[in-house]
Amino acid sequence: MNEKYAKPYFESFMVALSLSLLPIKIFSYVVPFVALFWFIVRSSSGRVLQRTLMAITGIVVLLGFYYIIYLYQGTSFLLGNSVVAIFTYSTFFLLLVIPGRGISSSFSYEKYAPVLKWVILIEGIIGILQFVIVTVTGITYIINGDSVQGTIGIDAILNGNAGFGNQIFVISMIFFIFLFIPYVLQQHKYYYVVLVGLLSIMLAGVLHVFVSLVWALLFTILFYRKNLIFSDLSKIIGGVAMALLMLLPLEFFFPGISKTTAVFFQIYQDRDSPKFEAMDNAFDKLPEQYPLVSLIGLGPGQYSSRAGLISSGNYYGSKMNFLPNEVSEPFRKLFQHTWLEYTHGSDRYGNSTMHRPFFSILSLFAEFGFVGLGLFLGCILYFFMKIRLLFVFFKERKNKVNTYLAFAMGVLLIMLVFISTFENYLETVQALLPGMMLFKVLYSQLLTEAKQKPQEELVQKELVSA
Repeated sequence: MNEKYAKPYFESFMVALSLSLLPIKIFSYVVPFVALFWFIVRSSSGRVLQRTLMAITGIVVLLGFYYIIYLYQGTSFLLGNSVVAIFTYSTFFLLLVIPGRGISSSFSYEKYAPVLKWVILIEGIIGILQFVIVTVTGITYIINGDSVQGTIGIDAILNGNAGFGNQIFVISMIFFIFLFIPYVLQQHKYYYVVLVGLLSIMLAGVLHVFVSLVWALLFTILFYRKNLIFSDLSKIIGGVAMALLMLLPLEFFFPGISKTTAVFFQIYQDRDSPKFEAMDNAFDKLPEQYPLVSLIGLGPGQYSSRAGLISSGNYYGSKMNFLPNEVSEPFRKLFQHTWLEYTHGSDRYGNSTMHRPFFSILSLFAEFGFVGLGLFLGCILYFFMKIRLLFVFFKERKNKVNTYLAFAMGVLLIMLVFISTFENYLETVQALLPGMMLFKVLYSQLLTEAKQKPQEELVQKELVSA
């Protein structure tokens, strides 16, 4: 238990949560730094300040490395774009430097769960009301589902611009709901809160996120259950049936939406789709023209990441004085045309996320190469398997709450990978920051509780090494 960090971490979480739920758009990228500043001040932690300075030094060295490499190659490296990338990826900067040992007897899961209850309830009710208002009034300048944004896009109906709010709303709500369900199962109440939350995300109609969640559920069930394939075949069939049933409400609210599921596979195969063209350029033509891309990428903010898009000056519809407002040579030669074609092809693509010619997996490869992409996927796999050990450990000891928590955390990790194949979601601070901060502190709690109990030698060795 760590009383020194527990209260400051909880306060920092509340700061991040409160700010992330506001309609602040581009200014959301400073929220992780605000939360970090709050933590350092409240904890008076010289160690965290030292870790922060070390991380900043590491980033400076990394940017210097890219600058020198591409200067030698005769390709310009835009430092301003890289600085923007520090902000767009700031969720992971915070997770790297802030300690996860923020759990104590006073600030355990039971302290965080009531906060989630009210957030899910309030955001869910607002989202449902937004859907009802658009449906009843017959407003046509915004789609019913796109209006479901909670407080993140509280003004979406008024200004007629759906923006990106409903995707952010759905992803953040999934994190909140999944990390709240174990508390519901423990207390045997608050089921209505979960139902309100689920209804709101179904009304939002963000199909690709919902399908990613279903895939993540099935994947986690498959890998977390012992001998599932051979001894629990019925549970696989049941899981698939459950997943299909979960899609029925979407068909009810949005008739014909199930037919669009075929698009998930077509967009990566159709040579006329923006996504296929973007993939062909990034994975084939880009390495041909810039040989180092396959290994280390072009550097942060130099291609199709959200940082690269924002830095171009065209992402928000107009240039902003505090942004670089320029693009790299590879961006201009191999990506800009595809992006503009998608942007101006609203009649054909309908501003659909599924057709957007950028997503995190592609951007990680283009800007960090196989080294960066491998590091991301490797970290996901590492923690996924560590959490599986915790799942097995608590399941064998019939600790239902921690078992459910471990399972939920495994699902969320895999969902993070799946949604990263659709959009640059790894750079959406409002969608990820509160959920990932909660994820980190609950992971710490599971580790702490596991180490305090008698364990098998193998499990003990694995958990201690984590």
